[in-house]
Amino acid sequence: MSSPSDTIELALDTLTAGAILARPVTDARGAVLLPDGTTLTESNLSSLARRGVTHVTVHRPAEAISPEEAAARREAARRQVEAVLQLAGDGPAAVQLHRIALALHCGAEP
Repeated sequence: MSSPSDTIELALDTLTAGAILARPVTDARGAVLLPDGTTLTESNLSSLARRGVTHVTVHRPAEAISPEEAAARREAARRQVEAVLQLAGDGPAAVQLHRIALALHCGAEP
């Protein structure tokens, strides 16, 4: 469950695709239009506007980090994955496992 400091209520017209709902969006009768946890798309935003929704509660975005910090975090994650997989060998299955682990952990291409 999110604490109030992790969420913020914003006007629908200030949001962009990618925001994540912290609370369900309901219509005037209480029917759920979108459940909490939904990552908003342009289509969702347009649909909510057509239904008269003016505000939604979303999770606060993660703090922005510099490209250098992002690269350093990816490199640290790569080193961690490689340390875990160093005993897996170098056969085809191990190479594929290594690629997948890097993709999942670091955002690299599999």
